Amino acid sequence: LSKDYIKINTQGSGEIIVYEDGSVRSGTWEKNSSKLDSRLVFYDNDGKEIVFLPGNKWVEIVTN
Repeated sequence: LSKDYIKINTQGSGEIIVYEDGSVRSGTWEKNSSKLDSRLVFYDNDGKEIVFLPGNKWVEIVTN
């Protein structure tokens, strides 16, 4: 794995709120495998993959 990834052993899907460039949008996230190298994908409410602006990102994972 790249040094830019934090190892999070999770799998499934859920809701997201994205704050970027002064706007807020909601959507969903999905990760189909608990393997550490599997991709975490973010979708908008229309089901399209979110393309983030270049730069650093902060991801906060909240569990029940």
